[in-house]
Amino acid sequence: MNSNRLAAYGTDVMSKEPPAINNPLFQCKNAYITPHVAWASVEALNRLITIALNNVAAFINEKPCECGKLLICIIYDAKSRIVDK
Repeated sequence: MNSNRLAAYGTDVMSKEPPAINNPLFQCKNAYITPHVAWASVEALNRLITIALNNVAAFINEKPCECGKLLICIIYDAKSRIVDK
């Protein structure tokens, strides 16, 4: 990275999280590392909330969800947590 063969490197996900304090990427002048929240723009959060609310309304009204698999996973996870307790 420091040889300037690559203009820059950016990541939001590391192979080990949290990364070790001595991770060599932290010493690279052209490495840009975000704390796994780069997706969290105002627009993305608004879209996430809108989809979630639409999915809850669709579920209540027995209609297809915008992200059906996501809702099924959430419901399954919630049910398994209730059963596990």
